[in-house]
Amino acid sequence: MEIKLALLQLLAGNDGMPERESALLFALRIKLGGKVATADFTNTLRELEAMHYAASTRNALSNDTRWAITDAGKLALADA
Repeated sequence: MEIKLALLQLLAGNDGMPERESALLFALRIKLGGKVATADFTNTLRELEAMHYAASTRNALSNDTRWAITDAGKLALADA
Protein backbone atom coordinates (compact mmCIF):
# COMPACT_ATOMS: atom_id res chain seq x y z
CA MET A 1 0.00 0.00 0.00
CA GLU A 2 1.27 3.43 -0.88
CA ILE A 3 2.26 5.73 2.00
CA LYS A 4 0.05 8.60 0.76
CA LEU A 5 -3.05 6.44 0.64
CA ALA A 6 -2.33 4.87 4.03
CA LEU A 7 -1.84 8.30 5.63
CA LEU A 8 -5.09 9.61 4.19
CA GLN A 9 -6.90 6.53 5.46
CA LEU A 10 -5.46 7.00 8.94
CA LEU A 11 -6.36 10.69 9.00
CA ALA A 12 -9.88 9.99 7.74
CA GLY A 13 -10.36 7.35 10.40
CA ASN A 14 -9.71 9.90 13.12
CA ASP A 15 -13.16 11.53 12.76
CA GLY A 16 -11.64 14.81 11.62
CA MET A 17 -9.66 15.28 14.82
CA PRO A 18 -6.03 16.32 14.32
CA GLU A 19 -3.54 13.56 15.12
CA ARG A 20 -0.09 14.06 16.62
CA GLU A 21 2.66 13.51 14.09
CA SER A 22 4.42 10.99 16.34
CA ALA A 23 1.23 8.95 16.81
CA LEU A 24 0.56 9.08 13.08
CA LEU A 25 4.02 7.67 12.31
CA PHE A 26 3.48 4.90 14.86
CA ALA A 27 0.08 4.00 13.36
CA LEU A 28 1.48 4.12 9.81
CA ARG A 29 4.28 1.72 10.70
CA ILE A 30 1.75 -0.70 12.19
CA LYS A 31 -0.50 -0.38 9.12
CA LEU A 32 2.36 -0.95 6.66
CA GLY A 33 4.28 -3.53 8.65
CA GLY A 34 7.07 -1.27 9.96
CA LYS A 35 8.52 -0.49 6.54
CA VAL A 36 8.34 3.33 6.74
CA ALA A 37 11.44 5.49 7.17
CA THR A 38 10.94 8.71 9.10
CA ALA A 39 12.20 10.78 6.16
CA ASP A 40 9.70 9.13 3.79
CA PHE A 41 6.92 9.76 6.29
CA THR A 42 7.83 13.44 6.69
CA ASN A 43 8.23 14.00 2.96
CA THR A 44 4.89 12.35 2.24
CA LEU A 45 3.10 14.52 4.81
CA ARG A 46 4.61 17.63 3.20
CA GLU A 47 3.45 16.40 -0.23
CA LEU A 48 -0.08 15.85 1.08
CA GLU A 49 -0.04 19.33 2.57
CA ALA A 50 1.20 20.85 -0.71
CA MET A 51 -1.65 19.04 -2.50
CA HIS A 52 -4.10 20.46 0.09
CA TYR A 53 -5.08 16.93 1.14
CA ALA A 54 -3.84 17.40 4.71
CA ALA A 55 -3.28 20.35 7.00
CA SER A 56 -0.91 20.74 9.93
CA THR A 57 -0.92 22.87 13.05
CA ARG A 58 1.96 23.37 15.44
CA ASN A 59 1.58 24.10 19.12
CA ALA A 60 4.08 26.85 19.98
CA LEU A 61 4.31 25.75 23.61
CA SER A 62 4.81 22.02 23.20
CA ASN A 63 6.19 22.09 19.63
CA ASP A 64 3.82 19.22 18.76
CA THR A 65 2.61 19.05 15.19
CA ARG A 66 -0.87 17.68 14.53
CA TRP A 67 -2.31 16.64 11.17
CA ALA A 68 -5.86 16.45 9.84
CA ILE A 69 -7.40 15.44 6.53
CA THR A 70 -8.97 18.24 4.51
CA ASP A 71 -12.13 18.14 2.40
CA ALA A 72 -9.92 17.82 -0.69
CA GLY A 73 -8.16 14.88 0.95
CA LYS A 74 -11.51 13.22 1.69
CA LEU A 75 -12.52 13.59 -1.95
CA ALA A 76 -9.20 12.20 -3.16
CA LEU A 77 -9.53 9.25 -0.79
CA ALA A 78 -13.07 8.57 -2.02
CA ASP A 79 -11.74 8.44 -5.60
CA ALA A 80 -8.82 6.13 -4.72
